Amino acid sequence: MHHSSSRIFALWAMMALYANAAHAISAADKCEAAKLKTAGKYDLCRLKAEAKAVQSGGVPDFGKCDLAYQAKWGKAETKGAGNCPSNGDQSAMQAFIGLHSDAVVTALAGGSLPEYASGMACGNGAIDAGEDCDFGTLNGASCASDGFVGGSLACGADCEFDTSGCSAARYVDNGDGTLSDTATGLMWEKKTGTFSVATPCPGGATCGDAHDVNNTYPWSSDGTAADGAAFSVFLATLNINVSADGSAITGCFANHCDWRLPTIAELRGILLEPYPCGTFPCIDPAFGSPVGYPAFYWSSTTYAGTPDLAWDVRFSNGIVEYFDTTVGDFVRAVRDDR
Repeated sequence: MHHSSSRIFALWAMMALYANAAHAISAADKCEAAKLKTAGKYDLCRLKAEAKAVQSGGVPDFGKCDLAYQAKWGKAETKGAGNCPSNGDQSAMQAFIGLHSDAVVTALAGGSLPEYASGMACGNGAIDAGEDCDFGTLNGASCASDGFVGGSLACGADCEFDTSGCSAARYVDNGDGTLSDTATGLMWEKKTGTFSVATPCPGGATCGDAHDVNNTYPWSSDGTAADGAAFSVFLATLNINVSADGSAITGCFANHCDWRLPTIAELRGILLEPYPCGTFPCIDPAFGSPVGYPAFYWSSTTYAGTPDLAWDVRFSNGIVEYFDTTVGDFVRAVRDDR
């Protein structure tokens, strides 16, 4: 009897081990489960913020919700190591959840539910008859194809294009000494002052205002390395930052600390007309046109096979050339704004 009981226990243990192995959670399952929990918490967080705003009469603050969602979603994909059933869908899913929570808020405030909540086609992920788009699916459309110069096209809760993020003008003046290019997603520095041949400031170390249109800077100190005043003085000045509380950073130009020299393609892209230009100065008027606009502006791109030469653009006529990197040229900073 004792031996029989032992056999039964051993059989039960083997069956339990088999069952556990059969139901082992895979990396894909873990990732999917983590994303479902994150999606649910994000939706709840947004609705709580909406409820708080209703009670206070203010505007809902989704900042903490967004940060928590992005951190947890990214962590789930990192742990998934490419095994998640879906990857790279953080932004699309965030927008999708936001649209749905917005629809709930609208309905509870006395409005009507959108079509997808009534069993209609909008919200099913496919573009059906009568729809411009379906949440994250824009059907290949963009601000440009919808008649705008640039910007970010979105899909509204009614499956119609939301063009609030589009712009009718290519360059938008941000009012802080910068311009945003809606066509490329770049942010450009605007220069200050009036150009004067009699008062150039070569070297840049003692030129005062880093944005002065009269300042020139060498690209390199030894002819090859990108260590001239264009980098060590001009960009260093724009990107210098300080902190008063050990958290927030201030001090950088326009509150951005990632300014750089543009590539030759980026620099050439702001010419007023296609190369060569037939007007003077050859730069979009949005950048400002100081009298006697200076000619050569450095790019970050060296001439192929010759590290002591770098490309520059002459904004007086649109000519693109390469030049000795130890010579002082004018500079204009840029950063990626997307």
